[in-house]
Order: sequence, then structure tokens, then C-alpha cells
Amino acid sequence: MVRLTVVLFVILLVLTACAAALNPVVQRVKEVIPGQEEPANVPAAAPLSAPDVAISPPPDDIPADFTLPKLGGGEVTLSSYFGQAIFLNFWATWCPPCREEMPAMQRVYDRYRQDGLVILAINFQEDAETVQAFVDELGLTFPVLLDRNGEVTMLYQVIGLPTSYFINREGRIHRIRIGAMTEDFMVQTVEEILR
Repeated sequence: MVRLTVVLFVILLVLTACAAALNPVVQRVKEVIPGQEEPANVPAAAPLSAPDVAISPPPDDIPADFTLPKLGGGEVTLSSYFGQAIFLNFWATWCPPCREEMPAMQRVYDRYRQDGLVILAINFQEDAETVQAFVDELGLTFPVLLDRNGEVTMLYQVIGLPTSYFINREGRIHRIRIGAMTEDFMVQTVEEILR
């Protein structure tokens, strides 16, 4: 019982620290992206729900490489796509904002894949059957990767779902989006990384 209480206390401290750490990020976003509206409230589906903010990282920000299993078989290594515009999306089936933005992601993929856009949708710790049912339901055709143990999600310091990383053709992180995106935001950012 004492051990469980200690574990719960540590978890509470970590969550409190994450929330406190996000406040300067939101302020920086307002400075980096002038005129951005206040972040919308995203319904909390689970502990990992994200506010809506966009971050422009330093220009030298290189994404960490990884290899993950692909839904349906095989593996995908991020660096094998360097030279193309890459849209990484961290998501889960239980996340309502993730579900809401997926049809727009599919439309953006259909529109820009011939121009060199790659979307890699990284599912957070769900089994292949659950993910496949979701993909079939929405008719998604971009690659879906399975982060079964959450290692890549932690590597990318994802604090909420959905979170997206936009990587330009030079292999640099152009923008990070925490929270759901509109299709217009996706199109604008994808056009920027395709240049």
C-alpha cells in the first residue's frame, strides 16, 4: 500500500511538472507565430491529451532516427525518407482529436504524395488488431507504424496526443504541432516543407 502511494505521488509530480513546463512553450508559440488565436480546448480522452499549439524549432533541429514495425508487415526507418517532406503524426485510436484530424490527413496525403510528401502515423502502444480496425474504418492509405512500447513517442518528447512533426527535405524539423490541426494548417505547413 505504501509503495502504491509513493508511485502515485511520483506520477502526480511528473504530470504537474509537465503542465508547468508547457506554459513557457505556449508563450513562446505566441511570440513565434504572431496573431495565433488562443489554443482551443481539446476534449480530454485520456491522460495524454494535448493543447493546440505550434512550435517552430531552431533551424538546426534534426529529428532522431528510429525504426518501427509497419502495420501489415515490414519495418520503416525514418532516415530512409530524408530528402522527402515528412509529416510524423503521433496518435491513438482512443484519442477523439486524433480521429477528427485523420480524414484531413488522408486528403492532404492524396493531394501531395506525388510531390514527395510522406506521412508516417505513429500509433501509441496499441495492438495491431485495434489499429487495423481503425485504419480500415477510415480508409487510411498512408503508412501506420506501431510504437508498441512507447519508446519513439518518449524519444520525441511527446506530451500529448495528437502531436505532429513536420520535417523538410533537408531532414530538419520545420514545425511541431501539439494538438489537433485543421486541414488548412496541414496544407500550409506541408507546402512549406515541400519547398
